[in-house]
Amino acid sequence: MQGRYIAMFWFRQKKRQSIIVLKDHNLAYVRVPKAANSSIKQALASLMVPDIDEKTLRGTTKDDFWKKHPGSDIVMLRDFRKTYPRFFCFTFVRNPYDRLVSCYQNKLQENENASQNMKRMGIEHGMPFDLFVRKVAATPDRRVDVHLRSQAGMLLDWRGRVVADYVGRVETIGDDWQALNTMLCARGMPVLRDLGLVNASRSERSELGQLYTPELRSLVHGRYRRDFALFYPEVEP
Repeated sequence: MQGRYIAMFWFRQKKRQSIIVLKDHNLAYVRVPKAANSSIKQALASLMVPDIDEKTLRGTTKDDFWKKHPGSDIVMLRDFRKTYPRFFCFTFVRNPYDRLVSCYQNKLQENENASQNMKRMGIEHGMPFDLFVRKVAATPDRRVDVHLRSQAGMLLDWRGRVVADYVGRVETIGDDWQALNTMLCARGMPVLRDLGLVNASRSERSELGQLYTPELRSLVHGRYRRDFALFYPEVEP
């Protein structure tokens, strides 16, 4: 009975999580917001449109680009393997501590208005970081803004397995991007262009040690415990 409940919960949640598919290249990318997502999408778009201009590149942040281009598709995570069973799939993850700071800076400091989903969580523009963390820690994945959803919640299938064939880390993205291209080349697939790191994190300037108290670190570690267990097991609270 418990397994059936987990499968039903996964099915409801995964209808919101989508994967970009490059149909002509047998390649797919599971999007993880605030984990070099914009840069990766631009690299994929450049593979489909070799002479792509800057305006079109900026448009790759919108789903319309991927839905309308004949060489790409967007599918729900629950449908991916049955629709594209032999496609190579990759993704990138990010240390949850850094990812949360990046979201806070970008969505609540640099932007004048928080998204409606964040407002429904009680999160507002300019609110203190500690209050922001407490709101996130108290809100389950099914109710959070996509930028705050756990990475495990985005990447696991109904059996609890990571859907991506390759998982890189933002912290080592230079080496991991090269390793990804090596894997693509070995499969006879085209390599991806170097990343421009659009919307690069400003966490280096945010003095993480001052933002995170031991209590806040513990809250974040508990909230994203599956992310840490799966992708950053060496990171302590």
